[in-house]
Amino acid sequence: MKNTKKKRTQTMTATIARTQFFELVNAAFYQGIETVITKNGKEMARIVPPNVKKVDWGKRLEELKNFTPFLTDKDAEQIKAARRSLNKPRFPNW
Repeated sequence: MKNTKKKRTQTMTATIARTQFFELVNAAFYQGIETVITKNGKEMARIVPPNVKKVDWGKRLEELKNFTPFLTDKDAEQIKAARRSLNKPRFPNW
């Protein structure tokens, strides 16, 4: 889902931000609101929305199609045998 909302910024003191921390985190994530936290009138920190990385899924799919497996058939058989051995009981039935 693409966030088309304008970037909004709010400013508050560290004392108020401390009491509203979880609300500020939710506002950043869900509403795209950036919060500037000040102490004695000086900017000390910011709570900002996460950057959403854009992925070119068509390009990614082509990369996966061209991917050469690095395991040989022998490797795959050894892995299957090891997994089967894990299902064996560790102790004999008494």
